[in-house]
Amino acid sequence: MGLKHLNLSRTSSSPKGVNILCQALAANPSVAAALVHLDLSGNSLRGDDLPNLHAFLSQPNHLETLDLSNSDCSVEPVCASLLRGSLKHLSVFNMSKSVFSHRKCRDVSPSFKQFFSEARALSRVGLSGTRLPPEALKALLLGLGCNPNLSDVSLDLSCCELRSGGSQILEGCVAEIPNISSLDISDNGGERVPDSEPSS
Repeated sequence: MGLKHLNLSRTSSSPKGVNILCQALAANPSVAAALVHLDLSGNSLRGDDLPNLHAFLSQPNHLETLDLSNSDCSVEPVCASLLRGSLKHLSVFNMSKSVFSHRKCRDVSPSFKQFFSEARALSRVGLSGTRLPPEALKALLLGLGCNPNLSDVSLDLSCCELRSGGSQILEGCVAEIPNISSLDISDNGGERVPDSEPSS
């Protein structure tokens, strides 16, 4: 049957340890075919020096749930990796309390929007507590909005420090996104906030 669930949440794993683990996972074809749940949440994965994690996510796999929350892992390169290997099956994507990017460049990689526009099975996206630049928020919403594969997505953007700029983007985009069924934008410090449940 192979390894289906791997939970290493809050095990004090270092980036080096995660790299070694993912190198082993990537080297075993049976793992990519069987693993559906990977939880590395609560570990210190700050920085972009996680080549083997990105390599594993980039190869064709059957992941349905990926939890990298509360890890300081960078959202942008993870999405770029998922775009190449995890479009077909990934349903639950949790990167709450992470960072969008460790790059100093303010431009958002096209692969970030492309992942959300091409994912085939996403049902829950958790980015609570992850500070999103306005450009990233817009790319996320437009990506989901133009994705014909999705119809019932729960999106958690609470505590993302969106403030008034983010609220304006939400007001301009959310009504045009029919596939978001639940949207949490609480605790964002914006003066004008659209309804958190998009109309059907």
